[in-house]
Amino acid sequence: SKVLDQKDKELAIEHHKIDHLFSLQFNTDNPPSLEKFFQESLRIIQDITGFSNITLRLCDPGTQSFRIMAQRGMTPEMLKDLSVLPASAGFHAEIIQTHKPVFTSDLPHDPRLSSSAPISAGYRSLACIPLLNQDILVGSMQLVTKEEYIWSENERRLFGLIGRRIGLLIQQIQLSERLRDLAILEERSRISQEIHDGLAQLVGALRIW
Repeated sequence: SKVLDQKDKELAIEHHKIDHLFSLQFNTDNPPSLEKFFQESLRIIQDITGFSNITLRLCDPGTQSFRIMAQRGMTPEMLKDLSVLPASAGFHAEIIQTHKPVFTSDLPHDPRLSSSAPISAGYRSLACIPLLNQDILVGSMQLVTKEEYIWSENERRLFGLIGRRIGLLIQQIQLSERLRDLAILEERSRISQEIHDGLAQLVGALRIW
């Protein structure tokens, strides 16, 4: 009976976390900026996971890199060394290949670590989670802790769900921004054409005059 009660409590907690995750949404006709969305995502991720040291990055295909969009807990040295990470090395190279979260509980001795700054700050464990929309990688999420942390199966599943939920919303915002930019270009083109036509009519009228 006690075991069942404990399982019911754990299940209720998991459902609450998932409900909280899916509260992260917006009106698709009026989406927020990427910067604002990342900041809101950071707050909700902290509430869901309980981790206070979180970094959210956006994938930039043009430069083949991941740059910080929102973070909590990084030291100035970490920000200097890790503000932009190449996609070709370290933990990010692995999530690009596998599209699966990567975990370590021994950060000081992990060869995938690209900077000594987290070690200097005392961090020992890290989870690097891809932000995915289906099979499209749009960013990453890192959770770090100063303890030697063993990541449970429930946490790994939850992190994967978080990555897919946030990845989907990021790509929706990016698509909305591209459509908005396209509409602006079309409007500029239309105005330019109207100006051109107006000038042509004016020149023609002057010639007749």
